[in-house]
Amino acid sequence: RVVHPAGRGRSGMAEPAGGGAAGPSENPRAFLEIMIGGRPAGQLVFELRRDIVGMASENFAKLCTGELGLSKSGFELCYRGCEFHRIVPNQVCQTGDFTKRDGTGGESIFGPEGFNDESFTLLHTGPGVLSMVNAGPDSNKSQFFITFAKMPSLDRSHVVFGYLVDGYPVLRAIERCGTPFGRPTKKVEISDCGLLAQLGPL
Repeated sequence: RVVHPAGRGRSGMAEPAGGGAAGPSENPRAFLEIMIGGRPAGQLVFELRRDIVGMASENFAKLCTGELGLSKSGFELCYRGCEFHRIVPNQVCQTGDFTKRDGTGGESIFGPEGFNDESFTLLHTGPGVLSMVNAGPDSNKSQFFITFAKMPSLDRSHVVFGYLVDGYPVLRAIERCGTPFGRPTKKVEISDCGLLAQLGPL
């Protein structure tokens, strides 16, 4: 069944073909619509590894749909409108801070204190790996990053919970907006987000 996105556009989308899924077909797929410099750049589609990291996958999925509304601290639990505040070419791009919008905030669906590291089984093996930002062990909230390259230095300290299955040209377009110090040269934001296909309850 198709799950509505958080915004008003592109609901009821068909699941993209191909892409080399990393895990079992029952894992959900989430999408992020990207705008660069105020113009639509395309869509990133991720398979969420619910089969291995259920909490991180549920957190990301529900922050994509926005179905939970406001958090206990009064923020909308949704990625729509979040900017990529840090983009480092050949490394990562980072976003998901919907509380402070500068990389110092964030909140999970489980509460403002965050949630535990579930598993370090999945590794940062190449471009398009979806992984949690943290402030130390067991401090996962809403911020996440996407790799541009293999990043073994991040293995076993950040929880990987998904992989890009469609949208590599969009990821490279985001990378081109980066700088060595991480400050983007253009505004890169999530204009819409949601789930493409959900074949089982989260």
